[in-house]
Amino acid sequence: MKTIITLALCVVISLSLRAAGTLTYKFANPHIETYSPDNYLVFDVLVKANTGGTYLYASQVICNIALANFNTAIAPSVEKGFVDGTFDPPGPASAQVKYNATANYNSGNLNIAVLANNGFNGSAPASGAYAEVTTSWQKLCTVYCAISNTAGVAGISFQVAAMNGYQKYASGVGPLWSAYYYSPNIYEGYDLTDLYLARIFCGQWGWTQINGSVDWTTAVNTSVWDTTTVAALAGDVSHPNVLANGLRIHPNGRLKVPEGRSISCSGPTDIKEPRGLILAAGSTGRSQFLDNGTINYANNGTVEAQCFYPRNMWHYYCIPLESTAALPYLFVYMKYYQVSNHNYKYVVAPDSILSTKMLGYAMWATSSGQYTTSGLVTPIGKLNTGSITASLGYNGSDGYNLIGNPFPSALDLSSTGVNFGDCQPKAWFFNPSSNNYEVYLKAGGGTRTTSFCAAEQAFFVLANSATSFSVNNSARSINSVPFLKDGIELHDMLKLTASCDGNSDYDKSVIRFAPEASTSYDNDYDAYKLSGSYEAPQLFSLLDDQTKLSVNTQPWTDQNQVVKLGFSCGKNSNYTITADNFQSFNDNISIYLEDKLLNVTQDLRKNASYSFSANVGDQNDRFLIHVMNPTFGIGEIGMNSLQVYQSGGILYVRNADLGAQQGEIQVFDMLGQKVFQDKVYNSLLNSYSINLPMGYYLVRVISGNTFLTKKVLF
Repeated sequence: MKTIITLALCVVISLSLRAAGTLTYKFANPHIETYSPDNYLVFDVLVKANTGGTYLYASQVICNIALANFNTAIAPSVEKGFVDGTFDPPGPASAQVKYNATANYNSGNLNIAVLANNGFNGSAPASGAYAEVTTSWQKLCTVYCAISNTAGVAGISFQVAAMNGYQKYASGVGPLWSAYYYSPNIYEGYDLTDLYLARIFCGQWGWTQINGSVDWTTAVNTSVWDTTTVAALAGDVSHPNVLANGLRIHPNGRLKVPEGRSISCSGPTDIKEPRGLILAAGSTGRSQFLDNGTINYANNGTVEAQCFYPRNMWHYYCIPLESTAALPYLFVYMKYYQVSNHNYKYVVAPDSILSTKMLGYAMWATSSGQYTTSGLVTPIGKLNTGSITASLGYNGSDGYNLIGNPFPSALDLSSTGVNFGDCQPKAWFFNPSSNNYEVYLKAGGGTRTTSFCAAEQAFFVLANSATSFSVNNSARSINSVPFLKDGIELHDMLKLTASCDGNSDYDKSVIRFAPEASTSYDNDYDAYKLSGSYEAPQLFSLLDDQTKLSVNTQPWTDQNQVVKLGFSCGKNSNYTITADNFQSFNDNISIYLEDKLLNVTQDLRKNASYSFSANVGDQNDRFLIHVMNPTFGIGEIGMNSLQVYQSGGILYVRNADLGAQQGEIQVFDMLGQKVFQDKVYNSLLNSYSINLPMGYYLVRVISGNTFLTKKVLF
């Protein structure tokens, strides 16, 4: 239960031969000061008049201290809980003090009296007499309250009934000449009823916290009081994620989370100011916000969820707000994907209300023409939180849906809080740096190694039918480097990258071997190829039916494997294919790249990069990847340097010892009849196109006094 502290304030003011004015009061500059071992809530009481020429005679402040949240004792070092303000200037030439300040406790109340010196006999009220109540704010007093419950709220407010009609001014010199101000008084601003007592921001004092220093790694109740200076989370490089328990942004308060920073709230969030929370974005990234599931809005409170798009490239985006209009995005090209028509549609009406139910948008900020923009967009609304579901389309041939992370924090796609519905358990992300897609597989092994989706990032999913995709708060996370964090590293996984010499575009592909996979397309372990920008290189593997895959997982059969590797390009240029992740294979497994166009084979373990030239329209099945297991052959094994295997009707002989002499290859059917014979040349890989009926054959390779015999299935 909240206990309210009431503050009764009685001020006597003198107005020389004028009609009484009206006084206005407010609280200001709440902050925390520590005088070990005690923490104090410190705040000012301000006053102003609606007309000049009135003069203070006496005032009294009564604070009813809530024993649940404050101690009854005030440390002597803080002068009885009171420090006088601009209403206690020195007297004129007589050097007499105009006002005396006293403070005492009575039954839990802090009574503060500001009294005029009755013995002071100056001239009539003027600049040389009592202090004038000006028409601008003046500090009447500063109050110190010792905090006993740092988890509570201040519960302090003006006791209006005890103040209205009791404010006096002096109409002449001396204590006998006084009159009342007009009643009721005006109370501007807001009271301290729900002010948190553990961490406070105010414009004059900045951030203050119990125990003397601001500790961003501690989750404590946090209040943002005013916007004299916008409160910006500081944190540091070591702790970019600020922790809070309850977060309360008061009327006239505003909190900005700088780009690259974040705040996690384990308690409820209250936003009581338009644009009270600003989630900044810029060239170094965007900020993140993680609530506990409860966000309360009052006094037209809203959030400004900024997004920033480097110009002249596509970015995929998901709106983190419950509702917003298209107007903030007016100078950014914005389109969404229509499954039914298999195309994109642009958002053109600035007054239209955008869909925010996880719908993904492709965004483009241009640096020239009519819609030149810095790339910064500032939509305003209420943040998404809780369970959110997207309805996915399916037209029988196209199940790709562009959806996204609807939260202002990272989303872990591997979490149980993400339900893929009847979708393949994977997601395709467009990377503007490479102008291509990277795919995340829930089972692991994708070209995108992290399961984290950045705040407000959109991605494609592939639905097998009309279904839904849902997320909830348990899947959210603060992840400051969502694109860099490594995922699960799997065995027998070859990573390939194709890059262009003429620009920064590139593409990735993965070839993996796993016993649970099949030779056809597997929903869990394979991923279809999504092509990126036209001019970017496209790298993919091919199934026997010519299906293009960016991730191809094949069963490991303990035999030599051959995988078709496809490549295409949108410009005539020089390109390089680079292999990586050899450490996931056993050391005795050899991996080769074959260029069928140039009849060149390269040992990728010895040289992981293969450079070549390519033109638009070249055959897209130009390459083969050979993965050779040393467990081969039947019967006699005369040479460990030789391997024999068949793929796609092509018979291969690998000669690992290039210094060996040339030899001969012979092929026999199971009746012992020779059906093929040719030479084995002193090259890394010999290939022979043999048109044979399906069945088993014996292949014999002879070189000098040694030979290899192996049973091969065609």
